Amino acid sequence: MVFDTVLVYDGKWNILGVEEFWILDFGFRIYPNPSDGKFIVEITNLQGFKNLEGLKNYDLKIYNVLGQIVFQTFNIQHSTFNIDLREVPKGLYFLQIVSDKEVMNKKIVVE
Repeated sequence: MVFDTVLVYDGKWNILGVEEFWILDFGFRIYPNPSDGKFIVEITNLQGFKNLEGLKNYDLKIYNVLGQIVFQTFNIQHSTFNIDLREVPKGLYFLQIVSDKEVMNKKIVVE
């Protein structure tokens, strides 16, 4: 993770405050979302490229709204990964990716 600082202006270039936040080194997108259960997960670095140098592998888990794991796979070493959830009930799920650098979460919907 990278630490960054943002100055908050009032529109007239008067500084109102300073906000600090973390920037993720890696991110991901999942599509299509919502879906019939077939999803594509795409891991990217901070610049949005699929060159994932420094990210050795990651684990992926999907939880239902009760916190139960409905899908999991470990040691994924590719920037794009297909998921098939057509056998789970329709509804809201939580996808979690855990790498050696960070934990990332997104909501997904199976229709």
